[in-house]
Amino acid sequence: MGRTLYRNETRYLGNSASYIEFIFKGTSASAQVVTLNEVQETGMQTCIAVIIDEGRRGMQRIALESGEKEIILFKSEKPETVKIRIQKLSESKYGIVGVRLIRTDGAIAPTPELERRIEFVGDSITCGYGVEGTLEGAFTTWEENPLKAYAVRSADYLLADYQLVARSGIGIISNWIEPSRHTPDIIDRMPALYEYTDLHG
Repeated sequence: MGRTLYRNETRYLGNSASYIEFIFKGTSASAQVVTLNEVQETGMQTCIAVIIDEGRRGMQRIALESGEKEIILFKSEKPETVKIRIQKLSESKYGIVGVRLIRTDGAIAPTPELERRIEFVGDSITCGYGVEGTLEGAFTTWEENPLKAYAVRSADYLLADYQLVARSGIGIISNWIEPSRHTPDIIDRMPALYEYTDLHG
């Protein structure tokens, strides 16, 4: 869901709230993921969520360092049928995540498309920048959650599939600038971003 890129047998999630979802029947499922993140600052890891049955069976939030990792998606003592989603929480400028393969002991099937579709074009409030943070301290990607921002919540309310084309600080005429600055920032504005899967993919 959302703008994703399939390259070298890997499905890359870049934009906020993009995801892979499937129905699984079995006892265990895991995924091999690769993370590409050029930002090396502390607290700026690439964040994803593993969501079971649309959150009714839980949501596991994971911060990923650059490189490969195997993550547990689901484990049960007896076979169960569940809906599993791997969803991107941090925006593309804080890294992209590629799902290389999914290992299971059972069967998987894609979830059906919804009747409605909606696209959101926006900036930080669309990405959920800092929505889980506080007024104290510097921003970290752990505080960014598009699932609690207006776009995804609106799509869920409308029972619509969605995609977000969004990046914090981006604009159409000018990107965000410091209050003391009097000239626009015209580098990598939304018209330059929009035609691509994401600016960093």
